[in-house]
Amino acid sequence: MALVYAIFYPGSILVVEHLRVKFKTTTILIWDSCLSCLLLLPFALLFEDRLLPVSLSGWLAVIGLGILCGLIGWGILFYSLKQFSSGFISLILLLEPIIAAFLAWGIFE
Repeated sequence: MALVYAIFYPGSILVVEHLRVKFKTTTILIWDSCLSCLLLLPFALLFEDRLLPVSLSGWLAVIGLGILCGLIGWGILFYSLKQFSSGFISLILLLEPIIAAFLAWGIFE
């Protein structure tokens, strides 16, 4: 699964870089979210017994992940592709695990 993700993640950055020439960030985010939902829905229906959360904390987690990761995270990434090249963005994204490791070390020490 990680290998498949490693193949498609840079491909999606290259595709979005080309789409940023013609479309706004919000348009790309909406289409990306809709296509992701349509592609992942069959797997969720097949492998999960429950599709929606039943508790308030479950809903807050889903909404928080949707807003923080989906809108803010991908939105900033897509927006930055208009100012910077995909190669530079990918290089910066490689620093993410290193920064997370140092932050975790500082937090959990």
